[in-house]
Amino acid sequence: MTSPTSSPPAVIKTVAVPVDPDRAFAIFTDRLGDWWPLATHSLFRQSAAGVTLEPRLGGDIVEESETGERAVWGTLTTWEPPARLGMWWHPGSDPADATRVIVEFVPHARGTLVTLTHDLWEQRRGDSDESRADYDIGWDIVLEQFQQTAQ
Repeated sequence: MTSPTSSPPAVIKTVAVPVDPDRAFAIFTDRLGDWWPLATHSLFRQSAAGVTLEPRLGGDIVEESETGERAVWGTLTTWEPPARLGMWWHPGSDPADATRVIVEFVPHARGTLVTLTHDLWEQRRGDSDESRADYDIGWDIVLEQFQQTAQ
């Protein structure tokens, strides 16, 4: 367990996609439900029907089940298309335990570099190290799906 004076380091993941930042940002946000691996990375798993992002500051990221149940994963704290979005992230947990996720879209010679930074692990009560370790693996799987969709 992390002591109150330290925090696990940020999880930082970068993928390159062969589209411009406008397109990469749109795929990431508008088409979230098309590429997010709901069967393995969601609260409702096999009964997950979709996930959407409300494209505005203060908008929620919401998963819906086949039976109409809804679960809020997080809330947008930064909305700067097509360069950056940020959110308090708390799928399946109390919003008071939210961590922060920032996703940046930077042009480069062959498209866009997308960098996801997930930090503020110390805000999770009791499981910051374990949660960070799970997300360190999980974000690779999630971003690989995004990358494949953006091809």
